[in-house]
Amino acid sequence: MERGGVRSMYNIGNCPKCGYIINDSDRVCPYCGENLYPEPTELEQELEKFNWGAFLCALIWGLGHNCWWCLLLIPISLIPYVGIVFTIIFSFFMGNYGNKIAWKYKKWESLEEFRKTQRQWVIISLLITSFLIIIHMFYLGVFVFILQGLLSH
Repeated sequence: MERGGVRSMYNIGNCPKCGYIINDSDRVCPYCGENLYPEPTELEQELEKFNWGAFLCALIWGLGHNCWWCLLLIPISLIPYVGIVFTIIFSFFMGNYGNKIAWKYKKWESLEEFRKTQRQWVIISLLITSFLIIIHMFYLGVFVFILQGLLSH
């Protein structure tokens, strides 16, 4: 086969190193041996992980990472029915893309600093979420207690 020649009808592009036409089944360039699917870097692997801090407290987490467009969540979340659906979708979006957003919108000294900060955000988010659940359970208990009192008379 000639360099850069047509090899099959499933060509997906050219080798980034030598320009040889590669097929979708090629893992390495048949001409120069270049790895066409290199292993992702440590940073790329970290940015692909789910961010629990961003998922649990999307608004607070976003503002803490200079992501000011997260403020749009406030007026949208106040819309009846639509707000709760949007908030849930937004939380999953932030969980899936939180690491990429955090890396983009804030300056980091190192990948280790980034990881440490995200771990701290997970702890903070878990504490906030736990506190809110306890508060809601308390108010639900008070409501049930009052309702039982009203129904017993």
